[in-house]
Amino acid sequence: MKIALGTKTFDPSGAIVFDCDVATSDIENIERRVQRTRLLSGGVYLNDSGYSPGDRTLRIKVDPAPADVLETLDYLIKNYSELTVVTPDGAYLGVIKQKYVTGSVLTANVYLTGAA
Repeated sequence: MKIALGTKTFDPSGAIVFDCDVATSDIENIERRVQRTRLLSGGVYLNDSGYSPGDRTLRIKVDPAPADVLETLDYLIKNYSELTVVTPDGAYLGVIKQKYVTGSVLTANVYLTGAA
């Protein structure tokens, strides 16, 4: 599955396309904003505020991670606070929370902030 990260403004060095491993990446999970409160009567109160893309975290895993991918990802993390994130289900704004490499496996966590 392909996921693209890019700057919101033109930057020739500011785009990257990941070919992620769907089996180990966490990119398809979604959830609703639901809070459950226990009541003294023994029941519960559910407050359902609906779905928001901003609640999603993409965990992207690439194995092996090419050197140019690592270099571009470092550049994006150091220079841009918000990026355009394109997945098979839509385009979003997002922030790269962290990147780490274990052996040859790259893991990047991206917080989505909303629709692009």
